[in-house]
Amino acid sequence: MGLLERLRNLSRRQFLAGSAAAGGALLAASTVSGCSGDNKQEENDPQVIEDDSSSVDIFSEFSDAGDAPEPAATWTLPLGTVLLASEGTWVAAMQPSETAAVANTLGVLSLASGSLTTLLAAPTQGTTFSFYDAHCSDSVFAWVEICYDDRAWKLFAQPLAGGALTGEAAQLASGDSDYDPPRFTVHDDMVIWLEMPSTAGSRTTDDSHCYLWTASSGSRQELWTSHGRFATALTVSGGILTITPRVRTDESSRYYGLTALDLADSTHAQVDQLVLPASIQPFEAVYMGDRFAFSVEASYGSGGLFGNMGTFVGSGDGPYYYLSREPQECVAGSGTRYVVKSQSSHFLIDTEAETYAIIYAPDRAIDRGDYSPSVGTVSQFVTFATVRSLETGLPESVVARVFNL
Repeated sequence: MGLLERLRNLSRRQFLAGSAAAGGALLAASTVSGCSGDNKQEENDPQVIEDDSSSVDIFSEFSDAGDAPEPAATWTLPLGTVLLASEGTWVAAMQPSETAAVANTLGVLSLASGSLTTLLAAPTQGTTFSFYDAHCSDSVFAWVEICYDDRAWKLFAQPLAGGALTGEAAQLASGDSDYDPPRFTVHDDMVIWLEMPSTAGSRTTDDSHCYLWTASSGSRQELWTSHGRFATALTVSGGILTITPRVRTDESSRYYGLTALDLADSTHAQVDQLVLPASIQPFEAVYMGDRFAFSVEASYGSGGLFGNMGTFVGSGDGPYYYLSREPQECVAGSGTRYVVKSQSSHFLIDTEAETYAIIYAPDRAIDRGDYSPSVGTVSQFVTFATVRSLETGLPESVVARVFNL
């Protein structure tokens, strides 16, 4: 897969979504024990915001704060490096391989020094497999390997300490062309993933599932069953997992519920839920503090405020802060400051000061500018962009920047 395709997939977060466990698609390692159960939380009524007093248009009601903060650190990385959503002081990185036999390698970037460390020089399943996706925390590194010939895939995880792999890798799940490679995330020593049937496979009517695996115990449990595909990728912020299952499935219309679950609670209790109006599908969602930050990438012409393309921050009956730009990535930020990516830059929005500023892409950045592996509440916001050579105009390197929030 070429660099531009990888970047396009990353920026849009359109990695193929999970696989379902039905029909033998899930082939867990012997160390992974199962615990299934349908989550029975009460589903909220759809939230339709029609009252203008319940929404705040950023461009109309906030002032331009001027220059955005300067980066606290800037590093030059090898051309072809892609940084992937991670948690903590290390960022998972997909890097170009130095040999023709392997398309890419997996490693981590230190946010303390800017150094890149290779963890996996080649897929563990042999030359027919390629690395597909990876994420990490300071405690665990997880990745997917895929065979593009027959679409077979496997999800692995291995303990991580000080930017180095330790212990043994565990195979958490596997599947074939009937099930999409999993969307997954990491938090502390946990790996959480979605398993959903492929829209082009033979099991399109199967339920979708959300699973959690813990490295310390080697155990797996089901967090949620969705009678239909989840709408977005998984996110974790401040120990709260956000999922977007189909809800109210006994009704004729299609509803998605932005659902926040407490990972620190042994029962993984639901702490909040926002059900979008009928037929509206979210693009990205994360729970930050006591608010959902989510986006919609199409204009529906119905459904009130949420029927508009853009990014929203709020909960319950509002107010909701609204940025009317086509969404590109999941929201990140700290406190009342939110970072939202547009086509070629990032908007830094402060809902307390009622201001916004723009973080511009580096000079000579190709395609649509900066991308970010940062998701949810973070103290440091990280971006990376491929830049052209000043002399030749050709892609030359990747520039990573760190902004303190």
